[in-house]
Amino acid sequence: MNLLSNWSICLTCLVLVACSQNTSGISLGIDSINAQPVVKIDNPNLASKLVLSDIKTKVVNDLLVVQANVISTADFDQTLQYKFYWFDHLGFEVERDSSPWQPLKLHGHQQVSIQGTALSSSAEQAHIYIREVVKQ
Repeated sequence: MNLLSNWSICLTCLVLVACSQNTSGISLGIDSINAQPVVKIDNPNLASKLVLSDIKTKVVNDLLVVQANVISTADFDQTLQYKFYWFDHLGFEVERDSSPWQPLKLHGHQQVSIQGTALSSSAEQAHIYIREVVKQ
């Protein structure tokens, strides 16, 4: 699989999901026709605190690798979690529940890269979910 065709089909959706009772979030995907970002905001509160940028994909040893920068726009620390979900070329999930939620702590205006590697060579698309950790 070459990198250009991988880019056009590998990353279909990048989704941010707020925790608690509101599961809406921000989805950021790549339009496979012209590779332009398409943004849909369902949770303005979460959207006002995070920005995603510099989304990259590559294939290493037949496994899809996805990386994105997460940028805090808040003046305070945010305690988050993220998880990658992997899908085949038809959109069926592969390796369901194969990866746990990963902690992500962002300090005010900090930028970090998150990266995930598929566990199956049949994975050609990825979704990333990011949620706030609700403090009890």
